[in-house]
Amino acid sequence: MRWPGDGDLNPYAGEAWGWRPYDRDGRWLSPELEFDPGWMAAYFFEQFLSHTKGRWRGKPFILLPFELEQVLNIYGPVDSRARRIVRTAYVEHGRKNGKSEMAAGHALHGLFADREQAAEVYGAAFDRDQAALVYRVAADMVELSPALSEKAVIRRSTHRIIAKGSGSIYRAIPADAAGSHGFNASRIIFDEVHTQRNRDLWDVLQTSQGTREQPLTFAITTAGYDKESICYELHDYASKVQSGVVDDPSWFVDVRNTPETAEWRDPSNWSFSNPALGDDADIDAGRAFRRLDELQRMAKEAEQRPALINTFRNLYLNQWTAARSQWIDMSAWDANGSELYLESSLDGAECYAGIDLSSIHDVTALWLGFPQADGSWRMIWRFWLPAAWVAMRPTHALSEWARQGHITVTDGDVIDFESIQRQVERDAERFTIRELGHDPWQSTQMIQALADQGLVTAKVTQGMATLTDPTKELERLVAARLFHHNNNPVARWMVDNVVLKQLGDQMKPEKAKSMDKIDGVVAAVFGLERGLRADPVADPAVSWL
Repeated sequence: MRWPGDGDLNPYAGEAWGWRPYDRDGRWLSPELEFDPGWMAAYFFEQFLSHTKGRWRGKPFILLPFELEQVLNIYGPVDSRARRIVRTAYVEHGRKNGKSEMAAGHALHGLFADREQAAEVYGAAFDRDQAALVYRVAADMVELSPALSEKAVIRRSTHRIIAKGSGSIYRAIPADAAGSHGFNASRIIFDEVHTQRNRDLWDVLQTSQGTREQPLTFAITTAGYDKESICYELHDYASKVQSGVVDDPSWFVDVRNTPETAEWRDPSNWSFSNPALGDDADIDAGRAFRRLDELQRMAKEAEQRPALINTFRNLYLNQWTAARSQWIDMSAWDANGSELYLESSLDGAECYAGIDLSSIHDVTALWLGFPQADGSWRMIWRFWLPAAWVAMRPTHALSEWARQGHITVTDGDVIDFESIQRQVERDAERFTIRELGHDPWQSTQMIQALADQGLVTAKVTQGMATLTDPTKELERLVAARLFHHNNNPVARWMVDNVVLKQLGDQMKPEKAKSMDKIDGVVAAVFGLERGLRADPVADPAVSWL
C-alpha cells in the first residue's frame, strides 16, 4: 500500500491497509474529505493515538481494514444538521482482536474530538478491574501523544482523564455504580458486556444521554453463555440489524460469530471471528496482530481435553455456547482401565483421600488415591446408600451395583454415618492416609471423630477457586492415561454424568441433570486437591508432581 504523496511503503502498515486521504505527516491530500466526519475520526486515531502493547507500543495507531470500516461507518453518516446518526455501536468479535485498544480510541475521541463541551465519557464494565483495563490503555495513549498529553490531566488513582479547558472527563466505572443517577453521558464505552449480571448499569447509562446532541455507546464483547442476559438481548437485536431484519440506522453492528455447523478445528473457519488473525509474515508486515499459532495450540489442546472445546468455540470462534460442557471423553476414561490391580496390592501404601458426605438419603462416596512413582495414580472407590433408597428404586443402576457389591447398603431409611466412619477407620489402619479432604458443611461430627483418632482432615470448599486446579489435574491425568481407576462401574457412570461449570479460566464438576449422581467424582477432586497442596520436595509420596 502506497500512501498518496509518500514514495515508500508506510513503515507501520502493509499493502492491505488501504488508501488514506492524508499522508503520514498529517497533510490532507483530498481536500473534499478533510471535513468528512468519518475520515476526520480516522485521522484522529491515526495521527494522535499510538499502540500501547508489545512490539507495537509507541507506533501510530494505523487502523486495520476492519477497524477503519468501523470508524468510517460509525462517524461518517450524519443528518441534515450534521449530527451523527449512529448512536450505538455493537462489536462482537473473538478474543484478542484489539477491542480494548479500539474502545480506548473511541473514548479519547469522545473526550477530545467530538465538539462536546463538558463531555462525560464513561468506561463501564462488570467490576473495577475490568473497567480499568480500557482506562489504562487510554491513559497510556494520552501519555504517548505529545499533543494529547498537553491537553489532559491523568488521575490514575481514581481512573480519570480530564481534558483541560473543556471541562470534559473520562471516568472508568464498575457495575455497582448503577445505583448512581448523576450521569450525563456523552460517550459510553461498555467493555465485555457478556459479563454483566443484569441490565442495571446499561439502562442507567443509556437513560443518562437524553440531553446530549449526538451521544454514542460503543459496546464491545465476546460471545457469552447466558441467553437470558442483557448481552444476548443486545446480540439478538444487533444480529437482526446486521441481517436487515430490523431497519435501524442508529445502530452500527459488527457481529462475527462463526457458524455453529463449522468444523471448529479447521483453521479456515477461524478468520471470520478473528479479523486481526495472521501468521508471522502477516504480523511482521503489519497486516495482523492476532497470532495464528496461539489458536492452533489451543485447538490442539482442546482435541485432547474435550472440556476445552466449548471454551475454544466461545472465546475464539465467538459462538454463544452452553455454560456447561461435557467434561471427560468416555473413550479416554475407558482407556485408563486397562491396567488392573488387586486392592490388596495397595496395602500399606500412602494415599490421599476425599469424601463426599451426602445428605442422609443419598449416595456417599470415599476416594482413596495412591500416587505412583511414574506419575500415575491407582485408586479405590467406596460408595454407600441407605437400604430405603435401594428398595424404592429396584431397577436403578445404583441398586444393581449394590446387589453386585460395588455399593455398600446401610440399614434403615437414612445413611448410617457410623458405618462409614468405621470403614474409614479400617482404611486408615490398612493404608497410610496422609490427608482426608471433605466438605466443611457435611457431617462435622463424623469428621471430628476421625480427627480425634489422629487422621489428618482438611476442609475443601465447593467453590471454583478451590476446585479448579484439582479438576484440571484429574482431566490431565485421564488424558495422559495416568488415572488407573480399575474399571469401577459406579465411578464410570458418575463421570459420564459430569458437566463442567466454567467461569473464565475457573471450573468445577457439576451434575448435568438434577437426578444424576457425581459424588465419586467430587470425592476424587477433594482428594486430588489435598495431593496438589502437598510439598513435593519434603514429601516423597508425592513425587508425581
